[in-house]
Amino acid sequence: MEANDLNDDLYSQSLYLLNSYKISVRAGFKGRFIQIFLALKFFQEQIPSIFSGRYISSELLQTMLDDLYSKASREADRCVLSVFENRHLARTGIVAEGHAYPQNTWRNNLNIQKGIGCYAPVSDLSSPTFLNQRRVDCRHLHARVQGEMAGATCRLCTSNAKYRSESHRKWLKIEPNGSGYAVVDLQWIDNFIPYLSYDGRRTPFFPLLIAIYYDANPGLVLGQRVHLGREQFKADFNLSNEEFEAYFDESVENPYNKEILRSINESDSDVGRNGRDAPVHDGVADAKRPFSAQPIQSTEVAPPTVNSGWEAEQFVIKALQEAGWSAHNVSRQSVGYDIFATKEKRKIHVEVKSSINNCFPARIQLASA
Repeated sequence: MEANDLNDDLYSQSLYLLNSYKISVRAGFKGRFIQIFLALKFFQEQIPSIFSGRYISSELLQTMLDDLYSKASREADRCVLSVFENRHLARTGIVAEGHAYPQNTWRNNLNIQKGIGCYAPVSDLSSPTFLNQRRVDCRHLHARVQGEMAGATCRLCTSNAKYRSESHRKWLKIEPNGSGYAVVDLQWIDNFIPYLSYDGRRTPFFPLLIAIYYDANPGLVLGQRVHLGREQFKADFNLSNEEFEAYFDESVENPYNKEILRSINESDSDVGRNGRDAPVHDGVADAKRPFSAQPIQSTEVAPPTVNSGWEAEQFVIKALQEAGWSAHNVSRQSVGYDIFATKEKRKIHVEVKSSINNCFPARIQLASA
């Protein structure tokens, strides 16, 4: 399959098919956890292992998740793909049109309330027995009602966070003070297959492939691929053959694969005719797509009348907007930066600093790339 063969119609159809798959599997299906798993695999070299003694911040992990699923041509308040829901959400910390509060897509699913985080020590989280144990049976659990998760707390959690009624597998070790995460063994299939192959039904591969790669972030390898198929997907998401076969169904007889392949076939795609991947050229990675060089431009903005943190942020936002960027202030949302800005398919994260005394900048320079 060639990346250039994809289009809006195939993308929309893929999302429809994935949503139909979710509905057919039944209510216990948790598509967001499939997205989290794929992100953990995609960024596995950047996310610390539980054996490293290090942690990645919640803010950074949420940004990575947003980056992986953001669609380059969409505005920041409606760009993050919810794969199995057939909809697009705002980036974390941004208030979407018609909403009263900033978007919080991932945080609850990373922690204990309704997610895959766990405060247990490494000795527990490296044990298949502990990972397989139901949370309701965990020795660290303090249940409000015996045998029930709702309202229960973890004795190792210092924030007194309470479980809701959901009980999930343990994929992330939460730093003792709750400020970061480390990942468990990502190659242990039994810990992930309840989500990727819910009720014994593996995730249909071809609609998922199109949903993830179409209009992908050009700063990631997903947005730089020329050829798309099983081997590229495995390389990008660090999957072995065993993992791929356990989690994904690429059979042309799968009804969801069959339907999207029929549509691709009508567009004269090789993968539609053969039901298999296009051949891999020059190894597993394709050459990066070059960005067009554009000159740095200057933007005139009036200085802030009062030099506070907020005034400084507003000054930078105005400068960005004058330079043609769409800018969103997320400084109060604890996402690790103050402003998220986009311009065409480019995006930047801006941390704003202000001086102790009044300052009067008359000009700032904004790189176009």
